[in-house]
Amino acid sequence: MSVAATTDEIIDRFYDGVEVRRPMGRDETFYSIDKARRLLGYEPQHSWRDVLPDPGA
Repeated sequence: MSVAATTDEIIDRFYDGVEVRRPMGRDETFYSIDKARRLLGYEPQHSWRDVLPDPGA
């Protein structure tokens, strides 16, 4: 998790009035590249996991 707040807390604070179309996990991200993958065949060449330190290490 990159912030010390749950998904619901972030929605309440920063996305007030925005329709949430499906239940979201406690620490789920709001953004996805699934549509780019599906429509464009996009696959990222780099991952944030490759550049940020492992928080469990």
